[in-house]
Amino acid sequence: MGYLSEVARRRIAAVLLIVAVVVAILAITDTGIFDDPPTQEEQVADTISDFFTAAAEGDFERDCELLSDEAQRSVRTGGARAVGGDAKPSCEESLESVFGDSFADIGVKVRGVNISGNRARAEVALKPEGVPSTFRTILLETADGGGWVISDFG
Repeated sequence: MGYLSEVARRRIAAVLLIVAVVVAILAITDTGIFDDPPTQEEQVADTISDFFTAAAEGDFERDCELLSDEAQRSVRTGGARAVGGDAKPSCEESLESVFGDSFADIGVKVRGVNISGNRARAEVALKPEGVPSTFRTILLETADGGGWVISDFG
């Protein structure tokens, strides 16, 4: 008693190996029991990436959702200057008239994020196709409903 046959030992070893591989895959991919909520830094980076992705796709409504109230007012003011006259364009119309499809081929990499209370500063590299990268400091703040919104493009 207490002895296992060679076949039983191999089967147990195979099952343990499969379990170890599954656990390793879950841990590496942050899924299942290893899933953790995104950090504040990841949320800031996601907001910036979402903004530039939406702009590249022409989804200016989504872009406006990712801007603070003050940033939306600034965008509307810039749009009114671009359109001229007494027009009072919406945030979406302003973004479309000022930026159009200029974000279509821009790569974005968030290089660093600093958070202090309800404000964040992100160092971002923007890489338009065919030209050297430019670096910007983008300021964000927490929104009323939670999450981060862009308050200034620096």
